[in-house]
Amino acid sequence: MKIREEILEKFKAMGGVELSNKGALKQLQNALSPSESVKAVISGQNDGKAVVIAVTDQRLLFTFSLLGTHEVKDVPLSRITSINTGRNLMFGKLTVNSGGDITVFDHMNWKHAEEFATILRDTKNNSLEDASRPTQQTTTDVADRLLKLKQLLNAGVLTKDEYDAKAAPLKSSL
Repeated sequence: MKIREEILEKFKAMGGVELSNKGALKQLQNALSPSESVKAVISGQNDGKAVVIAVTDQRLLFTFSLLGTHEVKDVPLSRITSINTGRNLMFGKLTVNSGGDITVFDHMNWKHAEEFATILRDTKNNSLEDASRPTQQTTTDVADRLLKLKQLLNAGVLTKDEYDAKAAPLKSSL
């Protein structure tokens, strides 16, 4: 199976080397839903294991693959409560807190770790804004509701005043 170009491009942009992470990249690809959009991919370590870490529009996902052993773990963006970065002389570190569970990724290029954390924060914030934004009623929904109200008026279930009161906000949303 060929790894999607989108994943490879984002992985290489963060300094990833495909050859040494091919199994984990394939596991990542298999774990993605068709509608999921990849925002960033980076390599690092988690509990001493080499992992590939991805931010999608829905979750933080990390995969491990070595000698036939495969692991995929994920954290929905809505569960992430804090994102922190740090570094020592050589490597960067990313710490993700999700409802009391703390996941640490280390042995990363520190500049890429900070860039990845920024993308993760931005994606999380955008997903929270999208979730809190009220959904707009479509014109078809409004037209259907107006038609039902008119039928109730014609059937004598609603008075003219009740119809006007219920129809006014619908008409203004068109």
